[in-house]
Amino acid sequence: MGNKSKIGYDGYNKYYKKKIRKGMRILVQVILTSLLAAIISTFILSSKDQKNEDDSNVTTKPETSATTEATIATTIETIDMDEESTEAAGEPIETLPIEIPTPTEKPPQVIQKPQMNLDDSRSGFIGRLVIPSVGIDLACRESFDGVTAQQYVDEKDSAAIYWIRDARIIADHNNQGFANLSKVNIGDNAEMYLKDGSQISYVVVNKFQGHNTETELTDNDYNCIFEDNIGGLTLYTCYAGWRNIWIVYLQPLQPI
Repeated sequence: MGNKSKIGYDGYNKYYKKKIRKGMRILVQVILTSLLAAIISTFILSSKDQKNEDDSNVTTKPETSATTEATIATTIETIDMDEESTEAAGEPIETLPIEIPTPTEKPPQVIQKPQMNLDDSRSGFIGRLVIPSVGIDLACRESFDGVTAQQYVDEKDSAAIYWIRDARIIADHNNQGFANLSKVNIGDNAEMYLKDGSQISYVVVNKFQGHNTETELTDNDYNCIFEDNIGGLTLYTCYAGWRNIWIVYLQPLQPI
């Protein structure tokens, strides 16, 4: 009786131990299966995300691509046009060097011969004064007194030329031969054609406004100018009344 009970109890223990071990194996299998399923699922999702990202990169161009392609297209088009132009001409285009002329401060003036005859038979005639830049071409007549000088000035195509101290003066009205005297510029050329066929070249060295006091020609400050242009010609004409004058100095290009 006692041995039978002991055998029954041992059998009972073995039975339940076996059940427990089996249950443990099943539990471990379930846990391992769940872990494996989770790992596989994570890998699949990661692969899908990478594929979507790759697809997005393939279908979407960077912003700079359009600009680069446009630049390349323009360059190719330009090259094609150049090649077509060269082929149309039948030969390559040769590039020639550009010659730049040396600049000058002022173009040389052309001294024109006087329009009128130097064989002027009027009294006192010595030659013609020509200033091409302003169209002055005027007969000059020598005088030795004020009355004769005024007579010469009043005639058409006639200026009075005379000496006062060291100044060689040429005078005429501003509505006749010296109408454009105020338009000359310093550096303009002038010529005196003498009746004997000789010629003296001059250049304008000064131009300013002044006054006629009846006994003297002065600058605007009433300083006498008779000693200021020695060796040259002093031209003058009136403006705004006979007491106000334009004065122009000529000096010879070569010593006389």
